[in-house]
Amino acid sequence: MTTREEALQDLRGKMYEIAKHLPPWTLAPDPGEMHGRRTMLVCGIDGAGIHMLARDGRLHISGIFPQHYSPRYEENPRITVSAKRTPASIAGDIGRRFVKPYLLLFKKYDTMRKEWDKSRALSNEALDALADALGVRVDRYNTHDRRGMIRHYRSDQVSIEISTYSSTDQVSVNMELHRLPLGLAQVLCRMLNG
Repeated sequence: MTTREEALQDLRGKMYEIAKHLPPWTLAPDPGEMHGRRTMLVCGIDGAGIHMLARDGRLHISGIFPQHYSPRYEENPRITVSAKRTPASIAGDIGRRFVKPYLLLFKKYDTMRKEWDKSRALSNEALDALADALGVRVDRYNTHDRRGMIRHYRSDQVSIEISTYSSTDQVSVNMELHRLPLGLAQVLCRMLNG
């Protein structure tokens, strides 16, 4: 075992002991390494997690947030503690100085993520309904939130591009029409006017 592997094992052992003094938090089954530095996770409730990094005899503690939803660096609660202290003492510091401000911020960003997920679901349902009406498929171009667009191009007919946008309870449609016959364009303009 290399010195680095030994250091990771030592940190993992220390974190296990810290987690015992910090219920309901527990050590993640396989925290691994992040960014090539020694790091571990202590997992909590509803996806919240504590990130710990051992460096220069100190434990650097910060929070984990939902993917794509995290505060600016300066907003994110962080503390450092001496790695030489007892696990119970470190857990006490984490509980007293870190957990409450972190959980408040985590809930804020987790709520934002849930609202976005709901909004995207509504938008995608509307897009799917419009695609069904046209008899075409939706091109999904974003794996994170499954955003998509309808592109229906025909050289001999009207071509259309449709994308949807939504808030948590309302969907709006962005539609581009190309090669409309003048009569149809006039009818649409009159409908829009009033």
